[in-house]
Amino acid sequence: MLYGCETWCLTKTEETRLAVAQRKIERRMLNVRLLDQYSREWLRERTQLKDIVQAARERKWNYLRKLMSLPDDRWNRKLTEWTPNTRRPVGRPPTRWMDDFTKFTNKTLNELLSLCLTNFWCCNVSPFVLRDR
Repeated sequence: MLYGCETWCLTKTEETRLAVAQRKIERRMLNVRLLDQYSREWLRERTQLKDIVQAARERKWNYLRKLMSLPDDRWNRKLTEWTPNTRRPVGRPPTRWMDDFTKFTNKTLNELLSLCLTNFWCCNVSPFVLRDR
């Protein structure tokens, strides 16, 4: 279910859909009906699976850490820093991949680039992964 999740721009609605899908799969694994009303903690304890939303966030954080340590001439690094020279349509702008990180850290992309050699990446992975949806 998480193939390519490093590049996803998850909204709260999409995170909720992923969590619901995971619980449905866990109920199928345990052969439990929805009407039996078992809690998600009970399901998670029995299946020993990691929360899918937290796993997606952790992969995304680790991918950003790897991306920031790459040289400037790599295509995926250039693509992350690239801004198109077109105008956006009227209305709320769509969520960008970096918005999740800039909102969490209160830092711009350039500030995150300067932190790539520090312990910032190791120390902040759990708060980023475990934050509320």
